[in-house]
Amino acid sequence: MSRAIFIQDLVELLLRLERGMQEFETPLPQQTEESLITAVAAFGDEALPTLLTRFTDSFTNIGHGYIGHGYIAHGYIIEVLERIGNPAAVPALIAFHQNYGNYDSRAGAMSALRMLDTEQAYTYMSEVLTRYALGNTRVVDSPLELVIACRALGEWGDLRAIPPLMAAAQIHHEPAGMPQAAIQALGRYPAAQKFLAKFASQNAPSDGGVTDEGTAHTSKDHDHQPEPE
Repeated sequence: MSRAIFIQDLVELLLRLERGMQEFETPLPQQTEESLITAVAAFGDEALPTLLTRFTDSFTNIGHGYIGHGYIAHGYIIEVLERIGNPAAVPALIAFHQNYGNYDSRAGAMSALRMLDTEQAYTYMSEVLTRYALGNTRVVDSPLELVIACRALGEWGDLRAIPPLMAAAQIHHEPAGMPQAAIQALGRYPAAQKFLAKFASQNAPSDGGVTDEGTAHTSKDHDHQPEPE
């Protein structure tokens, strides 16, 4: 058996796992998913063409993750793409997030885009924040995606991140960490300090505002999503 065929078989097995354990007559051993993800990711760029082809086919040809008689969550493949860390995966991840993902998988795609650290990814996340702030709430399935995008733009270090983060500062979804994530990201940019000072003067700390240093204050009653790794 060639390495290429072996990689194809591993990726196909990963897709079967994505459909859920009902694919198998008896339960699989614990840690099967993690072991398979690790195995595929270990091939690195060698596995990338097969991964991207099957990943793209699984959502563009069928739509929204459904294939055959089962649903494909895509979370495992997205995690493998993130671990491999090749920027070539960015266009496929953007297409998936933009058109096909569900609650968990879209957040996973956004997290992978953050980790892949490319201008294309940052530009897309900027667009998502801006469009949401303008009222298009369908650009995400969960506020966690907005938080991930804000943290990514804070890490970008490019002044182009400031306008979308300013827009995101107007998004109020405190239980998920908004606008705190946007304010904290803006705190990384000296050019945004004037905006932060004005924002702080208009938002009392007890109401989820910020200090003059741009550090978010949250109510003790607020529950927050775990910080993406």
